[in-house]
Amino acid sequence: SSDMMPSCSSTQNQPCPATRLLQKISGKWKGIILYRFIQQSNWHFGELNASVSPCPTRMLARQLAQLCADGFIQKHILTTQPLVTTYHLTAEGMALKPIILAIAQWEGYSI
Repeated sequence: SSDMMPSCSSTQNQPCPATRLLQKISGKWKGIILYRFIQQSNWHFGELNASVSPCPTRMLARQLAQLCADGFIQKHILTTQPLVTTYHLTAEGMALKPIILAIAQWEGYSI
């Protein structure tokens, strides 16, 4: 029934929750990046970079920084020599799994 649907009303200052989520996960590469994290929850930057080719390295770094800022991914730097940077999906990011999988399975959408 329609009362099971979340409210999508907005105030003058705040867009509705669905709009806020779509703003956070929109972008040319964020969907593919999140899909990779659904497939494998931990990534080294270089491995992730190779898996989302042809995304430019600087763009990947920018998109990861935004996903980290939004709380979907967490960055971890190991103080080994050389430094090793890994990324993993947070609980909030894992909550996106059904949404990302639904998008990936949507007819006409291919990754």
